[in-house]
Amino acid sequence: MKRMLLLFLIGLLIYNCETNPSKSKDQLKGDCFILCEGNFTSSEASLWLYDGKETHGPVYWDLTANPLGSVGQSMTIDNDNLYILVNASNEIKVLGVDTQDDHGTISLPAASPRYLVVWHNYGYVSCWGAMGIIKFNLNNYSIEDTIAIGALPEYMVLDGDMLYVSITMNAMWGSDNRVIGYDLSETNPVGVDTFEVISNPGMMLLDGNELWVSSTYYDDAWQTYAGMSKIDLNTKSVIKKEYGLTSNFSTDLLKIDSDIYTTYNDGIVKLDADLNMITSDKIGYLSKKVYCVVEKDEMIYFGTTDYVAPDTVYVLNKEGEIKDEMKVGALPGDIIFVK
Repeated sequence: MKRMLLLFLIGLLIYNCETNPSKSKDQLKGDCFILCEGNFTSSEASLWLYDGKETHGPVYWDLTANPLGSVGQSMTIDNDNLYILVNASNEIKVLGVDTQDDHGTISLPAASPRYLVVWHNYGYVSCWGAMGIIKFNLNNYSIEDTIAIGALPEYMVLDGDMLYVSITMNAMWGSDNRVIGYDLSETNPVGVDTFEVISNPGMMLLDGNELWVSSTYYDDAWQTYAGMSKIDLNTKSVIKKEYGLTSNFSTDLLKIDSDIYTTYNDGIVKLDADLNMITSDKIGYLSKKVYCVVEKDEMIYFGTTDYVAPDTVYVLNKEGEIKDEMKVGALPGDIIFVK
């Protein structure tokens, strides 16, 4: 789970009341949603909407009468539905994107949901509490099965019928170092491929037959180390690169043109074929920690944080020029595009 400092709830409430006038449903249509984690110890997760000109939020849920929940972890869009995984609340909130209706809540008691992928009208949710992947029906939200792993699954990537899962910690919450591939076309999927990568694998990115995997892990003094792995899914070979002790590395990966980038030192840097970071090609020199980053239509969206609301999402072009910025809640951890 992303590390975070204690937030000041009253500051966030004052900010929301002063800077975010209410909008009607017809006005709340836009280009992307921004999910803010909020404080881990209270229900401060919030959802924001950017329409290309203005930022609206929190939208659909408010922090007092109808909170979104505790720790907004990630989002997935499938057809007209936005699925919001609220980790500490053990829920998935479902929002109709076009109709802008609340489509209900999927309760996952004690499951600690992390990420969701959709395959053939089923949702697959990596869950720390369940130590596996919960499968549910997207038509009626009924839980149908669990792929038992016996460890803590994190990020997931689909490649046809294959589901690749990074295993960030073992059953005792110690470091794991595996990426496991499951064939979802099987009635009872079991791991058909297991790859050893750098400890505590998290985010992944599939580029052709290559699966890039970023890792951050800790020593006994809770100092942060980072590294990158790359799996060739054809040859089943793995290369690894340790970056050593660092406080400047985050785990997000993205592809811009034909190059792979990772977050580093308040911006993003290119990775070469041997997983070296090309710091001379850095994009972004932002004043806050980069908490998430995505690319869309030649623009790069940086969710940044100082762990106290309001935080800022910056929109940069590939030359590193800031073209727009949005004030949002605390810890913007996921950005997803509607169009």
